[in-house]
Amino acid sequence: MANNESAEGKKLGVGGSLVYSSAQFGGNLLSMVFTSWILFFYTSPGKGGKVLVSMAIMGAALTVGRVVDAFYDPTIGYWSDNTKTRWGRRRPFIIFGTPIYVLSFILLFNPLLPAGSAGLAIFTVFLISVFWLAFTTVMGPYNALMPEIALTSDERVKISTLLAVMMLLATGYQGIAVPKLIEFYKAKYLAGLALPNLDHVSKSVIDEATRYGYAPACIITGILAFVTIFITAIFIKEKAHHAHEKYSVREAFSWTFKNKPFVIYIIASVFQYLGFSSLTAGIPFIVTALMKKPIGFVGTVYMYNIPSFVISFVLINILAKKVGKVRLYKFCLLILALLLPLLFFVGNPHLPIDPATAGIGLMVLLGFPISGNMILPTAILADIIDYDEKLTGMRREAIYFGMQGLLQKMANAMSQGMQAVLFGVFGYTAARHLGINLLGPVAGFFGFIGYIVFLYFPLDEKTKDLKVKA
Repeated sequence: MANNESAEGKKLGVGGSLVYSSAQFGGNLLSMVFTSWILFFYTSPGKGGKVLVSMAIMGAALTVGRVVDAFYDPTIGYWSDNTKTRWGRRRPFIIFGTPIYVLSFILLFNPLLPAGSAGLAIFTVFLISVFWLAFTTVMGPYNALMPEIALTSDERVKISTLLAVMMLLATGYQGIAVPKLIEFYKAKYLAGLALPNLDHVSKSVIDEATRYGYAPACIITGILAFVTIFITAIFIKEKAHHAHEKYSVREAFSWTFKNKPFVIYIIASVFQYLGFSSLTAGIPFIVTALMKKPIGFVGTVYMYNIPSFVISFVLINILAKKVGKVRLYKFCLLILALLLPLLFFVGNPHLPIDPATAGIGLMVLLGFPISGNMILPTAILADIIDYDEKLTGMRREAIYFGMQGLLQKMANAMSQGMQAVLFGVFGYTAARHLGINLLGPVAGFFGFIGYIVFLYFPLDEKTKDLKVKA
Protein backbone atom coordinates (compact mmCIF):
# COMPACT_ATOMS: atom_id res chain seq x y z
CA MET A 1 0.00 0.00 0.00
CA ALA A 2 1.56 3.23 -1.17
CA ASN A 3 0.61 5.32 1.81
CA ASN A 4 2.49 3.05 4.19
CA GLU A 5 5.83 2.82 2.43
CA SER A 6 7.56 4.73 5.17
CA ALA A 7 6.43 2.13 7.67
CA GLU A 8 8.28 -0.57 5.69
CA GLY A 9 5.43 -2.97 6.38
CA LYS A 10 6.30 -3.18 10.07
CA LYS A 11 3.63 -4.24 12.51
CA LEU A 12 2.59 -1.85 15.25
CA GLY A 13 3.71 -4.26 17.98
CA VAL A 14 2.28 -4.77 21.46
CA GLY A 15 3.63 -1.52 22.89
CA GLY A 16 2.46 0.56 19.96
CA SER A 17 -0.95 -1.14 19.99
CA LEU A 18 -1.39 -0.31 23.68
CA VAL A 19 -0.36 3.30 23.12
CA TYR A 20 -2.78 3.64 20.22
CA SER A 21 -5.67 1.96 22.06
CA SER A 22 -5.25 4.11 25.18
CA ALA A 23 -7.36 6.90 23.66
CA GLN A 24 -10.05 4.37 22.84
CA PHE A 25 -10.54 3.93 26.58
CA GLY A 26 -10.51 7.62 27.49
CA GLY A 27 -12.38 8.90 24.47
CA ASN A 28 -15.24 6.43 24.74
CA LEU A 29 -15.31 6.50 28.54
CA LEU A 30 -16.83 9.98 28.58
CA SER A 31 -19.31 9.25 25.80
CA MET A 32 -20.41 6.05 27.57
CA VAL A 33 -20.90 7.75 30.92
CA PHE A 34 -22.76 10.55 29.17
CA THR A 35 -25.02 8.20 27.19
CA SER A 36 -25.74 5.93 30.14
CA TRP A 37 -26.26 8.54 32.85
CA ILE A 38 -27.13 11.98 31.45
CA LEU A 39 -30.86 11.36 30.96
CA PHE A 40 -31.19 9.67 34.34
CA PHE A 41 -29.19 12.46 36.04
CA TYR A 42 -31.22 15.35 34.62
CA THR A 43 -34.70 13.80 34.89
CA SER A 44 -34.42 12.17 38.33
CA PRO A 45 -35.88 14.26 41.21
CA GLY A 46 -33.61 16.13 43.60
CA LYS A 47 -34.39 18.44 46.49
CA GLY A 48 -38.10 19.08 46.72
CA GLY A 49 -38.80 16.50 44.02
CA LYS A 50 -37.64 18.93 41.32
CA VAL A 51 -35.85 17.60 38.22
CA LEU A 52 -32.98 19.53 36.65
CA VAL A 53 -34.52 19.48 33.16
CA SER A 54 -37.79 17.90 32.03
CA MET A 55 -37.87 14.65 30.03
CA ALA A 56 -39.29 16.46 26.99
CA ILE A 57 -36.53 19.09 26.94
CA MET A 58 -33.82 16.50 27.54
CA GLY A 59 -35.16 14.39 24.67
CA ALA A 60 -34.96 17.46 22.43
CA ALA A 61 -31.52 18.44 23.76
CA LEU A 62 -30.07 14.97 23.15
CA THR A 63 -31.54 14.86 19.66
CA VAL A 64 -30.32 18.36 18.72
CA GLY A 65 -26.83 17.64 20.08
CA ARG A 66 -26.42 14.48 18.02
CA VAL A 67 -27.87 16.02 14.85
CA VAL A 68 -25.51 19.02 15.05
CA ASP A 69 -22.58 16.68 15.70
CA ALA A 70 -23.64 14.31 12.93
CA PHE A 71 -23.32 16.96 10.23
CA TYR A 72 -19.96 17.99 11.68
CA ASP A 73 -18.58 14.43 11.45
CA PRO A 74 -17.77 14.26 7.70
CA THR A 75 -16.46 17.83 7.83
CA ILE A 76 -13.87 16.96 10.47
CA GLY A 77 -13.03 13.86 8.42
CA TYR A 78 -12.39 15.98 5.34
CA TRP A 79 -10.26 18.46 7.31
CA SER A 80 -8.24 15.68 8.87
CA ASP A 81 -7.59 13.92 5.56
CA ASN A 82 -6.37 17.21 4.06
CA THR A 83 -4.40 18.54 7.04
CA LYS A 84 -0.62 18.74 6.76
CA THR A 85 1.41 19.64 9.87
CA ARG A 86 4.67 18.53 11.42
CA TRP A 87 2.52 16.66 13.97
CA GLY A 88 0.68 14.75 11.26
CA ARG A 89 -2.89 14.76 9.97
CA ARG A 90 -4.66 13.42 13.05
CA ARG A 91 -2.78 14.39 16.22
CA PRO A 92 -3.52 18.16 16.17
CA PHE A 93 -7.25 17.47 16.37
CA ILE A 94 -6.77 15.06 19.27
CA ILE A 95 -4.50 17.45 21.19
CA PHE A 96 -6.64 20.58 20.87
CA GLY A 97 -10.05 18.89 21.05
CA THR A 98 -9.48 16.88 24.23
CA PRO A 99 -9.52 19.77 26.77
CA ILE A 100 -12.87 21.02 25.42
CA TYR A 101 -14.25 17.49 25.41
CA VAL A 102 -13.31 16.87 29.04
CA LEU A 103 -14.38 20.29 30.33
CA SER A 104 -17.83 20.14 28.70
CA PHE A 105 -18.36 16.67 30.21
CA ILE A 106 -17.48 17.86 33.72
CA LEU A 107 -19.74 20.93 33.42
CA LEU A 108 -22.70 18.80 32.28
CA PHE A 109 -22.61 16.84 35.53
CA ASN A 110 -21.88 19.95 37.60
CA PRO A 111 -24.79 22.22 36.58
CA LEU A 112 -24.17 25.83 37.56
CA LEU A 113 -27.76 27.09 37.24
CA PRO A 114 -30.86 26.33 39.36
CA ALA A 115 -32.84 23.14 38.76
CA GLY A 116 -35.88 23.65 36.54
CA SER A 117 -34.75 27.08 35.31
CA ALA A 118 -34.97 28.15 31.66
CA GLY A 119 -31.32 29.16 31.83
CA LEU A 120 -30.24 25.66 32.79
CA ALA A 121 -32.34 24.13 30.01
CA ILE A 122 -30.82 26.44 27.36
CA PHE A 123 -27.27 25.99 28.66
CA THR A 124 -27.72 22.21 28.76
CA VAL A 125 -28.80 22.10 25.11
CA PHE A 126 -25.75 24.22 24.19
CA LEU A 127 -23.32 22.20 26.30
CA ILE A 128 -24.52 18.85 24.95
CA SER A 129 -23.81 20.12 21.42
CA VAL A 130 -20.33 21.30 22.45
CA PHE A 131 -19.64 17.94 24.10
CA TRP A 132 -20.48 15.94 20.97
CA LEU A 133 -18.62 18.32 18.64
CA ALA A 134 -15.51 17.95 20.81
CA PHE A 135 -15.96 14.17 20.90
CA THR A 136 -15.95 14.06 17.09
CA THR A 137 -12.96 16.41 16.85
CA VAL A 138 -10.97 13.94 18.97
CA MET A 139 -12.31 10.53 18.01
CA GLY A 140 -12.91 11.03 14.28
CA PRO A 141 -9.23 11.59 13.41
CA TYR A 142 -8.23 9.01 16.04
CA ASN A 143 -10.35 6.27 14.43
CA ALA A 144 -8.94 7.18 11.02
CA LEU A 145 -5.49 6.09 12.18
CA MET A 146 -6.46 2.41 12.46
CA PRO A 147 -6.58 1.44 8.74
CA GLU A 148 -3.09 2.85 8.19
CA ILE A 149 -1.66 1.28 11.35
CA ALA A 150 -3.06 -2.22 10.77
CA LEU A 151 -2.24 -3.42 7.26
CA THR A 152 -3.65 -6.97 7.06
CA SER A 153 -7.04 -8.49 7.87
CA ASP A 154 -5.64 -10.47 10.83
CA GLU A 155 -3.92 -7.37 12.25
CA ARG A 156 -7.12 -5.40 11.93
CA VAL A 157 -9.14 -8.00 13.79
CA LYS A 158 -6.46 -8.16 16.52
CA ILE A 159 -6.25 -4.39 16.96
CA SER A 160 -10.02 -4.11 16.72
CA THR A 161 -10.18 -6.68 19.53
CA LEU A 162 -7.78 -4.62 21.64
CA LEU A 163 -9.91 -1.57 20.95
CA ALA A 164 -12.95 -3.61 22.02
CA VAL A 165 -11.11 -4.57 25.23
CA MET A 166 -10.59 -0.88 25.93
CA MET A 167 -14.27 -0.32 25.21
CA LEU A 168 -15.06 -3.13 27.65
CA LEU A 169 -12.86 -1.52 30.30
CA ALA A 170 -14.62 1.79 29.68
CA THR A 171 -17.97 0.01 29.88
CA GLY A 172 -16.94 -1.65 33.13
CA TYR A 173 -15.79 1.66 34.56
CA GLN A 174 -19.00 3.48 33.71
CA GLY A 175 -21.15 0.56 34.83
CA ILE A 176 -19.26 -0.43 37.99
CA ALA A 177 -16.95 2.38 39.10
CA VAL A 178 -19.30 5.29 38.37
CA PRO A 179 -22.21 3.94 40.47
CA LYS A 180 -19.76 3.12 43.29
CA LEU A 181 -18.29 6.62 43.14
CA ILE A 182 -21.76 8.15 43.15
CA GLU A 183 -22.75 6.06 46.18
CA PHE A 184 -19.48 6.91 47.95
CA TYR A 185 -19.91 10.67 47.59
CA LYS A 186 -23.61 10.38 48.33
CA ALA A 187 -22.70 8.78 51.66
CA LYS A 188 -20.16 11.53 52.35
CA TYR A 189 -22.82 14.15 51.66
CA LEU A 190 -25.25 12.52 54.08
CA ALA A 191 -22.52 12.11 56.71
CA GLY A 192 -21.72 15.81 56.38
CA LEU A 193 -25.32 16.69 57.30
CA ALA A 194 -24.74 15.14 60.76
CA LEU A 195 -28.29 13.82 60.88
CA PRO A 196 -29.16 11.89 64.07
CA ASN A 197 -30.84 8.97 62.27
CA LEU A 198 -29.96 8.18 58.66
CA ASP A 199 -32.57 5.41 58.57
CA HIS A 200 -35.36 7.98 58.55
CA VAL A 201 -33.95 10.56 56.15
CA SER A 202 -36.56 12.00 53.80
CA LYS A 203 -36.62 10.91 50.15
CA SER A 204 -35.95 14.50 49.12
CA VAL A 205 -32.66 14.56 51.04
CA ILE A 206 -31.65 11.16 49.64
CA ASP A 207 -32.40 12.35 46.10
CA GLU A 208 -30.33 15.49 46.59
CA ALA A 209 -27.44 13.45 48.04
CA THR A 210 -27.55 11.16 45.00
CA ARG A 211 -27.42 14.13 42.64
CA TYR A 212 -24.47 15.55 44.59
CA GLY A 213 -22.56 12.28 44.11
CA TYR A 214 -22.36 12.76 40.34
CA ALA A 215 -20.19 15.90 40.54
CA PRO A 216 -16.95 14.48 42.04
CA ALA A 217 -17.47 11.13 40.29
CA CYS A 218 -17.49 12.84 36.89
CA ILE A 219 -14.56 15.13 37.72
CA ILE A 220 -12.47 12.03 38.50
CA THR A 221 -13.70 10.38 35.30
CA GLY A 222 -12.85 13.44 33.23
CA ILE A 223 -9.28 13.57 34.53
CA LEU A 224 -8.80 9.86 33.80
CA ALA A 225 -10.06 10.33 30.25
CA PHE A 226 -7.77 13.31 29.66
CA VAL A 227 -4.67 11.37 30.72
CA THR A 228 -5.42 8.26 28.65
CA ILE A 229 -6.25 10.26 25.51
CA PHE A 230 -3.04 12.27 25.79
CA ILE A 231 -0.95 9.11 26.07
CA THR A 232 -1.97 8.40 22.48
CA ALA A 233 -1.71 12.02 21.36
CA ILE A 234 1.85 12.38 22.64
CA PHE A 235 3.40 9.00 21.86
CA ILE A 236 1.70 7.64 18.74
CA LYS A 237 3.64 8.19 15.51
CA GLU A 238 1.73 8.82 12.32
CA LYS A 239 2.97 7.39 9.07
CA ALA A 240 4.06 9.56 6.17
CA HIS A 241 1.58 10.22 3.37
CA HIS A 242 2.36 11.32 -0.14
CA ALA A 243 0.73 14.42 -1.52
CA HIS A 244 -2.40 13.78 -3.53
CA GLU A 245 -4.73 15.71 -5.75
CA LYS A 246 -6.90 18.25 -3.94
CA TYR A 247 -10.63 17.62 -3.82
CA SER A 248 -13.60 19.44 -2.33
CA VAL A 249 -15.65 18.33 0.64
CA ARG A 250 -18.65 17.86 -1.70
CA GLU A 251 -16.60 15.51 -3.90
CA ALA A 252 -15.43 13.59 -0.83
CA PHE A 253 -19.02 13.08 0.33
CA SER A 254 -20.21 11.90 -3.07
CA TRP A 255 -17.29 9.47 -3.50
CA THR A 256 -18.25 7.56 -0.35
CA PHE A 257 -21.68 6.83 -1.81
CA LYS A 258 -20.15 5.57 -5.05
CA ASN A 259 -18.47 2.85 -3.02
CA LYS A 260 -21.06 0.03 -3.10
CA PRO A 261 -19.67 -1.97 -0.13
CA PHE A 262 -19.75 1.19 2.01
CA VAL A 263 -23.35 1.95 1.06
CA ILE A 264 -24.52 -1.54 2.07
CA TYR A 265 -22.42 -1.52 5.25
CA ILE A 266 -23.59 1.90 6.43
CA ILE A 267 -27.29 1.32 5.74
CA ALA A 268 -27.15 -1.89 7.80
CA SER A 269 -25.23 -0.07 10.54
CA VAL A 270 -27.73 2.79 10.67
CA PHE A 271 -30.66 0.44 11.27
CA GLN A 272 -28.70 -1.40 13.94
CA TYR A 273 -27.83 1.88 15.70
CA LEU A 274 -31.39 3.17 15.35
CA GLY A 275 -32.65 0.35 17.51
CA PHE A 276 -29.79 -0.53 19.84
CA SER A 277 -28.57 2.92 20.93
CA SER A 278 -31.60 3.64 23.10
CA LEU A 279 -30.90 0.54 25.21
CA THR A 280 -27.57 1.90 26.47
CA ALA A 281 -29.25 5.00 27.87
CA GLY A 282 -32.03 2.79 29.19
CA ILE A 283 -29.92 0.57 31.47
CA PRO A 284 -30.37 2.68 34.65
CA PHE A 285 -34.13 2.63 34.01
CA ILE A 286 -34.08 -1.13 33.31
CA VAL A 287 -32.33 -1.74 36.63
CA THR A 288 -34.48 0.55 38.78
CA ALA A 289 -37.89 0.16 37.13
CA LEU A 290 -37.86 -3.39 35.66
CA MET A 291 -35.44 -5.23 37.95
CA LYS A 292 -36.70 -3.30 41.00
CA LYS A 293 -33.16 -2.67 42.23
CA PRO A 294 -31.34 0.48 43.49
CA ILE A 295 -29.12 2.42 41.10
CA GLY A 296 -25.98 0.84 42.59
CA PHE A 297 -27.12 -2.51 41.16
CA VAL A 298 -26.11 -1.25 37.70
CA GLY A 299 -22.56 -2.19 38.68
CA THR A 300 -23.65 -5.72 39.56
CA VAL A 301 -25.26 -6.14 36.15
CA TYR A 302 -22.02 -5.12 34.44
CA MET A 303 -19.97 -7.44 36.65
CA TYR A 304 -22.07 -10.40 35.48
CA ASN A 305 -21.52 -9.29 31.89
CA ILE A 306 -17.73 -9.04 31.95
CA PRO A 307 -17.01 -12.83 31.76
CA SER A 308 -19.46 -13.08 28.85
CA PHE A 309 -17.61 -10.34 26.98
CA VAL A 310 -14.16 -11.78 27.70
CA ILE A 311 -15.14 -15.23 26.43
CA SER A 312 -16.88 -13.67 23.43
CA PHE A 313 -13.80 -11.64 22.46
CA VAL A 314 -11.75 -14.84 22.26
CA LEU A 315 -14.45 -16.62 20.25
CA ILE A 316 -14.84 -13.70 17.85
CA ASN A 317 -11.10 -13.79 17.04
CA ILE A 318 -11.13 -17.56 16.50
CA LEU A 319 -14.30 -17.56 14.41
CA ALA A 320 -13.27 -14.55 12.32
CA LYS A 321 -10.25 -16.51 11.08
CA LYS A 322 -12.33 -19.61 10.34
CA VAL A 323 -15.48 -18.19 8.75
CA GLY A 324 -14.43 -14.62 7.93
CA LYS A 325 -15.39 -11.40 9.66
CA VAL A 326 -18.19 -10.55 7.19
CA ARG A 327 -20.09 -13.83 7.71
CA LEU A 328 -19.54 -13.61 11.45
CA TYR A 329 -20.87 -10.04 11.54
CA LYS A 330 -24.03 -11.16 9.72
CA PHE A 331 -24.54 -13.83 12.38
CA CYS A 332 -24.06 -11.31 15.22
CA LEU A 333 -26.58 -8.91 13.67
CA LEU A 334 -29.16 -11.68 13.43
CA ILE A 335 -28.68 -12.97 16.99
CA LEU A 336 -28.84 -9.45 18.39
CA ALA A 337 -32.09 -8.75 16.54
CA LEU A 338 -33.64 -11.98 17.84
CA LEU A 339 -32.60 -11.53 21.48
CA LEU A 340 -33.44 -7.85 22.03
CA PRO A 341 -37.26 -8.30 21.97
CA LEU A 342 -36.97 -10.48 25.09
CA LEU A 343 -36.60 -7.25 27.09
CA PHE A 344 -40.37 -6.89 26.73
CA PHE A 345 -40.85 -9.68 29.30
CA VAL A 346 -38.41 -8.43 31.96
CA GLY A 347 -40.38 -7.21 34.96
CA ASN A 348 -43.46 -9.25 34.03
CA PRO A 349 -44.90 -10.62 37.30
CA HIS A 350 -45.97 -13.84 35.55
CA LEU A 351 -42.38 -14.85 34.72
CA PRO A 352 -41.21 -17.89 36.72
CA ILE A 353 -37.97 -16.07 37.68
CA ASP A 354 -37.49 -12.77 39.48
CA PRO A 355 -36.96 -9.60 37.37
CA ALA A 356 -33.32 -9.13 38.37
CA THR A 357 -32.37 -12.66 37.31
CA ALA A 358 -34.26 -12.26 34.03
CA GLY A 359 -32.56 -8.95 33.28
CA ILE A 360 -29.07 -10.22 34.06
CA GLY A 361 -29.69 -13.40 32.06
CA LEU A 362 -30.70 -11.38 29.00
CA MET A 363 -27.65 -9.12 29.34
CA VAL A 364 -25.33 -12.14 29.51
CA LEU A 365 -26.93 -13.67 26.39
CA LEU A 366 -26.39 -10.39 24.55
CA GLY A 367 -22.64 -10.52 25.32
CA PHE A 368 -21.63 -12.44 22.18
CA PRO A 369 -23.51 -10.44 19.52
CA ILE A 370 -22.60 -7.15 21.19
CA SER A 371 -18.94 -8.24 21.19
CA GLY A 372 -19.18 -8.91 17.47
CA ASN A 373 -20.60 -5.43 16.98
CA MET A 374 -17.73 -3.96 19.00
CA ILE A 375 -14.94 -5.73 17.08
CA LEU A 376 -15.96 -6.49 13.50
CA PRO A 377 -17.33 -3.25 11.99
CA THR A 378 -14.06 -1.32 12.36
CA ALA A 379 -12.12 -4.10 10.61
CA ILE A 380 -14.74 -4.32 7.86
CA LEU A 381 -14.67 -0.55 7.31
CA ALA A 382 -10.86 -0.69 7.00
CA ASP A 383 -11.29 -3.19 4.14
CA ILE A 384 -13.81 -0.87 2.51
CA ILE A 385 -11.28 1.98 2.70
CA ASP A 386 -8.68 -0.26 1.02
CA TYR A 387 -11.18 -0.92 -1.76
CA ASP A 388 -11.69 2.83 -2.16
CA GLU A 389 -7.93 3.22 -2.59
CA LYS A 390 -8.05 0.68 -5.44
CA LEU A 391 -10.73 2.78 -7.12
CA THR A 392 -9.24 6.24 -6.57
CA GLY A 393 -5.56 5.82 -5.69
CA MET A 394 -6.05 7.97 -2.55
CA ARG A 395 -6.23 7.27 1.17
CA ARG A 396 -9.27 8.94 2.71
CA GLU A 397 -9.72 7.14 6.01
CA ALA A 398 -11.19 10.05 7.94
CA ILE A 399 -13.87 10.97 5.40
CA TYR A 400 -15.21 7.41 5.59
CA PHE A 401 -15.21 7.41 9.37
CA GLY A 402 -16.75 10.89 9.19
CA MET A 403 -19.55 9.81 6.90
CA GLN A 404 -20.10 6.77 9.09
CA GLY A 405 -20.27 9.10 12.09
CA LEU A 406 -22.77 11.39 10.35
CA LEU A 407 -25.22 8.61 9.60
CA GLN A 408 -24.74 6.63 12.81
CA LYS A 409 -25.18 9.75 14.92
CA MET A 410 -28.31 10.70 13.02
CA ALA A 411 -29.56 7.22 13.91
CA ASN A 412 -28.50 7.79 17.53
CA ALA A 413 -30.38 11.09 17.62
CA MET A 414 -33.53 9.49 16.25
CA SER A 415 -33.10 6.58 18.67
CA GLN A 416 -32.84 8.89 21.68
CA GLY A 417 -35.80 10.91 20.48
CA MET A 418 -37.76 7.69 20.04
CA GLN A 419 -36.77 6.62 23.55
CA ALA A 420 -38.02 9.90 25.00
CA VAL A 421 -41.35 9.44 23.17
CA LEU A 422 -41.74 5.84 24.39
CA PHE A 423 -40.94 6.88 27.95
CA GLY A 424 -43.21 9.90 27.81
CA VAL A 425 -46.20 8.03 26.36
CA PHE A 426 -45.91 4.60 27.99
CA GLY A 427 -43.99 5.39 31.19
CA TYR A 428 -40.52 4.79 32.63
CA THR A 429 -41.12 4.20 36.35
CA ALA A 430 -41.50 1.09 38.48
CA ALA A 431 -45.26 1.66 38.57
CA ARG A 432 -45.61 2.34 34.83
CA HIS A 433 -42.76 0.87 32.79
CA LEU A 434 -44.16 -0.23 29.41
CA GLY A 435 -42.02 2.41 27.66
CA ILE A 436 -38.87 0.67 28.91
CA ASN A 437 -40.12 -2.78 27.90
CA LEU A 438 -40.88 -1.58 24.38
CA LEU A 439 -37.23 -0.59 23.82
CA GLY A 440 -36.41 -4.27 23.20
CA PRO A 441 -38.93 -5.09 20.45
CA VAL A 442 -38.30 -1.75 18.72
CA ALA A 443 -34.52 -2.33 18.79
CA GLY A 444 -34.95 -5.89 17.52
CA PHE A 445 -37.18 -4.76 14.64
CA PHE A 446 -34.70 -2.19 13.35
CA GLY A 447 -31.78 -4.56 13.98
CA PHE A 448 -33.41 -7.24 11.83
CA ILE A 449 -33.78 -4.78 8.96
CA GLY A 450 -30.04 -4.06 9.31
CA TYR A 451 -29.30 -7.78 9.12
CA ILE A 452 -31.37 -8.16 5.91
CA VAL A 453 -29.55 -5.24 4.29
CA PHE A 454 -26.08 -6.55 5.21
CA LEU A 455 -26.84 -9.90 3.55
CA TYR A 456 -26.11 -8.04 0.28
CA PHE A 457 -22.60 -6.89 1.33
CA PRO A 458 -20.53 -7.44 -1.85
CA LEU A 459 -16.88 -7.10 -0.80
CA ASP A 460 -14.52 -10.09 -0.79
CA GLU A 461 -12.47 -9.49 2.35
CA LYS A 462 -9.51 -11.55 1.08
CA THR A 463 -9.02 -9.81 -2.25
CA LYS A 464 -10.50 -6.44 -1.15
CA ASP A 465 -12.52 -6.46 -4.34
CA LEU A 466 -16.14 -7.01 -5.35
CA LYS A 467 -17.37 -10.57 -5.38
CA VAL A 468 -17.98 -11.91 -8.87
CA LYS A 469 -20.98 -14.17 -9.33
CA ALA A 470 -20.34 -17.29 -11.41
